[in-house]
Amino acid sequence: MPYRRALLRPAHPTRDYMPLVLAVLTAALGTLLLVGAAAGSSSSFIPLIGILLLVLGGVIFYYWRYE
Repeated sequence: MPYRRALLRPAHPTRDYMPLVLAVLTAALGTLLLVGAAAGSSSSFIPLIGILLLVLGGVIFYYWRYE
């Protein structure tokens, strides 16, 4: 491939990293909720919400990784 054509069409197109950031923040929030619920040992829906946020973060990461 000529040099000029290679400059016009890069080998690695730019990726959108916003889903990755969202996945990391969602998983971090879920982890904080789980740690807070374990420290407070309350029987509420907070641990369930933490687990759901961790799963959602994993789903977002899986979508971003294999898009």
